[in-house]
Amino acid sequence: MLTVFVEHSLTAAGREYFPNWVEEVRAAVAPFSGYRSLRRVADVERPERCLLFLEFAAVAELRVWGGSEAHRRVLEKIRPYQVRKQQSRLLLS
Repeated sequence: MLTVFVEHSLTAAGREYFPNWVEEVRAAVAPFSGYRSLRRVADVERPERCLLFLEFAAVAELRVWGGSEAHRRVLEKIRPYQVRKQQSRLLLS
């Protein structure tokens, strides 16, 4: 199982939009082969952080999603709210 840990740095308006955006991402990624889950998590000590765990069965399947038009479209929706580009880490379990 491959988990992608993603942190988005967003404006106040972006943080307000984030929960709805996560649902849009979930709808876009769900049809992709290997998709397992998308979870929004909270940092108790730094609540301004917008964090996600995205799980795929394998790296190759994640790469299909990452290179897709659907992925590009959902990122375009959050981009106006970004303070800086999102940061991600790949974790293998």
